[in-house]
Amino acid sequence: MKLPERFFYYCAPVLMGVKSANTFSIANNETETFFPLFSKWDIDYKFLYKDKTRKFLLIYRSEKLDCQLQKEDTQCFLQEYGYPSRDLNKCLNRLAAHLQNYHDRKESFPHELGCFLDYPVHDIRGFVNNNGKNYIYCGYWKVYQQLESAKQLFSKYDEAKKIISLRN
Repeated sequence: MKLPERFFYYCAPVLMGVKSANTFSIANNETETFFPLFSKWDIDYKFLYKDKTRKFLLIYRSEKLDCQLQKEDTQCFLQEYGYPSRDLNKCLNRLAAHLQNYHDRKESFPHELGCFLDYPVHDIRGFVNNNGKNYIYCGYWKVYQQLESAKQLFSKYDEAKKIISLRN
């Protein structure tokens, strides 16, 4: 799948405003092709880390992501993982540092990434506490509680992908 099709498919929930953020990767030689994709969308991106062949990004809607990160349960969780600030840019920089350290094998996986991807904190905790096992459903993430609300959200993400695929 070419870069534009991949971008629209994987980022559709963000593009449609259903989700605040998503991760996306591009080959290092796709950078010039990538930037024009943003011209008609009110979204931002942050390079999270890179390796020899790829760059990994967070595609996000600033206002929506900031609201997500300001939720009380999310703030408590992020503080447990060393995020002392509520400032979006500082949080994004800290996440990027954690992911680069993980990639460089200096730290364990930063599960707080789920907070940036709109995963419910109870499911992130469930994943961490159960080492990724004992989940009740697996969709866009592993669900440990509130199955019906997760399934409804997964359906919205799927619908966004359908709508975007028809537009582009």
